[in-house]
Amino acid sequence: RLYNFKQPRRLSAAELPFSVAPVAFPRDDPRLLVASAAHADSWFPGYAWEVVGARTPCGFAHLGWRFANAEGAFLALIVRPSDDEAAAWAVGNPATAALAALFLTTSARGASL
Repeated sequence: RLYNFKQPRRLSAAELPFSVAPVAFPRDDPRLLVASAAHADSWFPGYAWEVVGARTPCGFAHLGWRFANAEGAFLALIVRPSDDEAAAWAVGNPATAALAALFLTTSARGASL
């Protein structure tokens, strides 16, 4: 199932649209990086969120968000139709410079999900 959202105006005047696909939360995967403290302002009521990314050969990628509450957690991956004929969907976006800096700080500390 896909969920479609727009960025809140307070984050982007363009209110850019994006889609997310909730998936199972892979515990302790060292490839995934969390770049923020948990926030309560959530697309999914009752869940706090954290930014999730990964280091790739081309730099850092913003993969989506980790949503968690006392009962569990899941990842909401950023998805879009793929330009590659071999794949239906592409996941994530190149990280902005600010987000890449947060991921770099996170990876230097050895922090992961």
